[in-house]
Formats: sequence, C-alpha cells, structure tokens
Amino acid sequence: MRDYGVALLLGVLLAAHWVTYFYAMQVSSVAVGVIALHTFPIVTAFIEALFHGERPKSRDVISALVVLVGVYLLVSFDPFGNAASQGVLWGVLSVVLFALRNIIQRRYFGHYPARRALFYQTLVALCVLLPWGGPALAQVTGGQWLQLLLLGVAFTALPHTLFAHGLLHLRAATASLIACLQVLYASLFAALLLGEWPGIATTAGGVVIVGAAMFESHAARAAPTLPPVDGAGTPQPADSRTSER
Repeated sequence: MRDYGVALLLGVLLAAHWVTYFYAMQVSSVAVGVIALHTFPIVTAFIEALFHGERPKSRDVISALVVLVGVYLLVSFDPFGNAASQGVLWGVLSVVLFALRNIIQRRYFGHYPARRALFYQTLVALCVLLPWGGPALAQVTGGQWLQLLLLGVAFTALPHTLFAHGLLHLRAATASLIACLQVLYASLFAALLLGEWPGIATTAGGVVIVGAAMFESHAARAAPTLPPVDGAGTPQPADSRTSER
C-alpha cells in the first residue's frame, strides 16, 4: 500500500517538473531553460546528502557557489532581461522537483524495474494534467498529434526510462551529472531549428554551470557505486537484485 503512495508522489513531482520546465523555456528561451535545469547536479547533491543525514561535501559547496555565478550571468546580462530571470527561476524550481523525484525514486521505489516505475509515474502525471489540458485537445490537428506522439514517446518516455534504469545502479547525483551534455545538444538544436542563438552572457553562464557539473562528475567517478535498495530504502547485497531488469 505504501508503494501506491510513493508512486502517487513521484507522479505529481514528475508532472510539476514537466510543467515548470516547459514554462521556463516559454518565458525565456530554450538555452536559458535548459541551462537553468542543469543546476540539478548541485541541487541533487545537497538534497541527497540531507536524505542520508550527511553534511554536503566541500566540493559540493564550491560547485554550488560556482553555479550561482553562472546563474548571475544568465539573469544579469542576458538581452532577454526580465524574461531570462523568469526562465531561470522557473528552471530552478523545476530542478528542485526533479531532484526530489530522482532521490525518492531511488530510495523508496528502486525495487521496481525502470519501465514499470516510469509507467506508474506517467499514469499519475496524466491524471494530474488532463483536467487542464483536456479542453485544448479538441483544437489539436492531425499533424500536431504526430508531433506530440514523437515528443511523448521518443523524447520523453524513452529518455526518462533510460534515466530511471540508470538510477538503479548509480547515485542520483552521478546520473544527473552525466546528463549535463543535454545543455550542449539542446542549445545547438535550438540555434539550428529555432534560430535561438545564445548570447555571450548566456554562453558564459552555461559554460560556468556545466563546468561546475563536470567538476562534480570527475569527483563522483571515484565514489563507489551504491548497492540496490529494497522497498524501505535499505541497501541490499549485490546478489539480491531483482531478476526483472
């Protein structure tokens, strides 16, 4: 019964993360939204330490300070002005929600296969968001349905499933750091497809933030891989992993 409550919480967090993430890009730009989102390795490191009753490591504190410099560059000198500030704020909120979802999933839901865990979360997110998006569905054209299908299956469900599978074997902070390459890909595609070429300040802020994430990633490689966890969030021996993965 407790697992149903965890699945409900994870689904709500996932839905809120999606909404705030897409809204961050709508009020600013793809580059600003994605760069703001990728402060999540640092946020994850802090929240994960609190979940385990630990003090944040000194390298996490240093990385957080560097990330603040990058965020300052984004909101202070970007030509989008107030729009960039709004994008960063909504992006950071999305980060906190995503970090909580990742850590809770690993600690309390890691005994489920990744595809099943994401299915439950997506189902809850659908139920949460449908009352707001339902009336707009009548205005969606046939071509837009194909685009939504591509977005939902290839660019949302598949990446999140792969990410959830990674959380079974890696710390949430480590898995988050590896995903930082998304900043490069997203900024490049936004420039080529949407004509949103990042300015000097956006590029500088992105370099600072991703650089801090890469610093964390280099340090995380030396950390031992966490063992799998049971339904109560208790580490298990390596031979106790579930057979369905």
